[in-house]
Order: sequence, then C-alpha cells, then structure tokens
Amino acid sequence: MEQETFLRVLTKMLGTDIIRASVETTHLRGGMSDNVKLVSGKAETVECKSVPYKIIFKMQKKRRPPADPDFWVNEYNFYASDFHKLFDEKVRMPKCYHSEISNDMYTLWLEYIDGVSGTDLTIGNLEYIAEVYGRFQGKLHKQPELTESIGCVRYTGFMQKYYNFKRNQKEWYDYLRSESFDVPVLFKQMLIEIDDNKEAVFEKIKRLPIVLHHGDFHAGNMFLHDNEVILIDWGDGAGWGYLGEDIANLICDNPNIESWDEYYRKLIPAYLKGLSAYMDVSKIVNFYFKEMIIISHGYDIVRNHMLAQDRDTKEKQITALQKIYEMRDVKK
Repeated sequence: MEQETFLRVLTKMLGTDIIRASVETTHLRGGMSDNVKLVSGKAETVECKSVPYKIIFKMQKKRRPPADPDFWVNEYNFYASDFHKLFDEKVRMPKCYHSEISNDMYTLWLEYIDGVSGTDLTIGNLEYIAEVYGRFQGKLHKQPELTESIGCVRYTGFMQKYYNFKRNQKEWYDYLRSESFDVPVLFKQMLIEIDDNKEAVFEKIKRLPIVLHHGDFHAGNMFLHDNEVILIDWGDGAGWGYLGEDIANLICDNPNIESWDEYYRKLIPAYLKGLSAYMDVSKIVNFYFKEMIIISHGYDIVRNHMLAQDRDTKEKQITALQKIYEMRDVKK
C-alpha cells in the first residue's frame, strides 16, 4: 500500500489529520477477491494523540466471471458512485473511504464491520434480516425516483446466466441424467423437469416485480449490528433482478442442510412481511421460490454428488434434494 494514500484514508476515516500509523495486517476470506485484509494499528494525529483503527483493504484483479465477463468491476462502480444513497437506517453497505481502478485491478478501502455474521447468525437474526431487507427492496420498488440518478445499477439477469453456465458443463449435464446419479427418482425428475423446461420457467419468473438485489445473499456476506444490516460483497450479480432471488439463495446457501426446511418456512414469510410495507404481495399468484432454489442450487448438488469421495457426502446431497422436494407453497 502507498503510505501517502494510506494516511489520507485514515485521515478521512478518523476525521482528523494523521501523520503516521503502525500497521498490522490479517488476511480475511474474500469470496472471488484476490486479497482482502484487515488492517489495524494505532494512528498518530498532528496533536500527537494515538488513535486505534481498523479498516478493510480489498484488491480485485481483472477476471472473467462465467456468468457475465463485463461485470468484474460491478463492485467498484457501486462504491465509486452514489449507490450508498439508496440505503436507509436499517440496511446499508460498508462505507468506502477510498477507491482506485486501473485496466486490470481495483482497490477499495472499506469500513470494518464489528457485528454478528455467518454461522453466528441465528434463525431469529435471519428472520429479522429477511424482513428489513424485504422492506428495503419494497421501498425502492415503490419509489423508483430514488434510483434514477444511480447509473451503475443495471439489470443483470444473473440467475439465468449463471444457471446456463452450469447447465452447459457437459459433465454435470450428463451426470444428472446418468445412472451414477443414484438418487430417488422423484428427486432426479424434479431437477430434470426444471432443466428441460428452463425457458418456460424463466418466462414465469420474469413476471415477478423487478427489485434491487444483492446477487450473493448469504449469511457470510451480512453483518448484524445494533439492528442494522450491513451487506458486503456487492459483486457480479448485484443490480436489478427479480423479487425473491436473494431470499431463495439465503435459504440454501448454507452448509447446515438439515435447517433448509426451517429457513424456507420462516424466512420467506418474514421477507414477504417486509415487502408488504410497500407492495401488495397478495396480487402475486406464485413467487416461484422453489423453482429459484432448484435453479440456483440444483446443479451444485449434482456436482457435489458427482465429486463425493464417500457415501456420507453423497447422502448429504440426497438429503438436500429431499429438503427441496418437500418445500411447499408459501401462504401469504
């Protein structure tokens, strides 16, 4: 990191002139990012006061996402724009203190979030998050003037593009239809039926309202702090999408497969309750949550079953399919 830039970042973050600082770095998990670090230490002000600090440094090199090769700078565009103005007192993204971009890389200096995240989030926490997130999406849908000046928010069609990418992996496609994929016939047919009728399924989903969506909405990308929901990693799939995409992902993008049915029963009603503050969801005949879950995770389950080295791992994939198969229509 450049020392001059670093001191400017600390000055902006701490609201006072910083002349020097000690530095300790810890590598963090960063999804598709090449380098995410927690940078911490003590900063010295011009008044010779010592101030502790924590900040996140994120570096992303140019890459070619499988779903859309032009979206690798999506996150940078969000942080470098007025995108943060769309958020409210309950839902937001981390503050960005500095951003830079070149032809093949961008860097971000972001607020460090001290909150509950990942597997530490309880089902009650997630219900709360689903409700306030639904309310946030509903508000933006009801007030489109809030987003008109934010040019970086585009329709991504990420769910369909990423599904097509996975479907076009011939090895996965063939395994789904092979005898080696030895799962109960009803479960296999559930996946094949969506696969064989994907165009008709997507046409139905496209009748749903368009909302701002995160695109990688799972517990590891959310923090809960003092009833405030802070969402990180606004990456490739973030932008305009269809109502319910994010919640469908939240339900099954967690390693505790046994909890999927509970997530389905509790998170969707909480989400719809939040939406109802601004939208009349009673007019929506079908939300297609189950179809979205199959689209988002069906081929992942097929791949995991194919690559499993032992029977226990294969059985987990069968359990996942059973949980999805048993999901019933959500009552409004």
